[in-house]
Amino acid sequence: MKFILPLILLLAMVGCSPDKSQTPKTTASKSDVFGQFVVTFAVVKIPNNILEQHGCLSHGTNGYYFDAGEASSKFAAYILAHTNEFSFTTTTGNCVPIVHTHQQTSVRFILDPKQEDEDFEKYGIKTMRYEASIDVQNEDERGNVMCESHYGYLVHLKEPIGNSTEQGGGFPGPLEGVCHVGQPGMAILFQTKTCSLCALSELNQDR
Repeated sequence: MKFILPLILLLAMVGCSPDKSQTPKTTASKSDVFGQFVVTFAVVKIPNNILEQHGCLSHGTNGYYFDAGEASSKFAAYILAHTNEFSFTTTTGNCVPIVHTHQQTSVRFILDPKQEDEDFEKYGIKTMRYEASIDVQNEDERGNVMCESHYGYLVHLKEPIGNSTEQGGGFPGPLEGVCHVGQPGMAILFQTKTCSLCALSELNQDR
């Protein structure tokens, strides 16, 4: 009998002790949102007088640029809605650039020689090479995505600059820093006295 009472107490202690094998429930952080996006990459030649009409003013030796990102985004949306009014070139084929959160994608444009010859006569600029890339980082629950992007170009000019008719470079573009899903952006990459070569990009959810 003296052995039965301690045994009962021992069983009661085991039954009431917490189960250490259970994993505590956790909730996903609101900042850890993962998505899949369709990226619009485009290059546009825009006469400088058209830029001025839409609020992009000349700043002397610094060239033309928008003073506010909201104005730039508004004009980018206008271009996307009126692509036939501009020399608008985007990626071609039966596929679109897709990128996931914490991944990157890049494209090199297949340019139309006929269109570029026409642009050379009309704008004095022929695009020889154009490529773009984007690295998508964190996304929050409000549709803001941290991005890093790069846009590279090579152009041939009718009127030389610095005794050269070929100019090229690479810069961050409109999808840089905090990007808003579904809101297009535009960045001026290169300018002559009469025309600007612009990068236009937009990030949308792939549904």
